[in-house]
Amino acid sequence: MTQHVARCDALRAAGRSTSRSIVGPGQPINPVMCCGEPAPADAAHAHGAGSKDLVEALTALRQWKNKNR
Repeated sequence: MTQHVARCDALRAAGRSTSRSIVGPGQPINPVMCCGEPAPADAAHAHGAGSKDLVEALTALRQWKNKNR
């Protein structure tokens, strides 16, 4: 994540876009895309998921996001 932020900062400083046109590069930093991994699943469980099931994890992360806009 730190490397991604540094890369985006450098691109923005150079006046370049940081928008992605493909999914691949964003997968490791997007909690929705890696919800089956232990850390995001644990975070989802901490924010209300009844289990570490993918659907419950995604639902809990979405609800947490909606509350913290």
